[in-house]
Amino acid sequence: MNLPELERARQIYEIVAKEYKYMIDFENYKDGHMIAASLRGITSQNTTGKPGLVCAGYAQLYKELCNRAKITCEYIRGQGIQGGTSEPHAWNVLLIDGKQIPVD
Repeated sequence: MNLPELERARQIYEIVAKEYKYMIDFENYKDGHMIAASLRGITSQNTTGKPGLVCAGYAQLYKELCNRAKITCEYIRGQGIQGGTSEPHAWNVLLIDGKQIPVD
């Protein structure tokens, strides 16, 4: 907690990216509620089981960890564009020193 906010946010990002796999085959697990389906890969021991997380799960987890580290972090839902195709996406925006910093 003695580190500057931006450094704490960066460390949280690196830990989440390292510890949690991205769910490649999300369509086979989707049950109509993206966050619940995405977070399904987190067990009660806070470890990743199969199948992992998708953007909504990463963004919710990152927001929760940032909030616990006293970092202002918003969860954003919208449309992402990949390969010319628009699809639902989720990401975060930090507010640090009066600046908005997108995190994806």
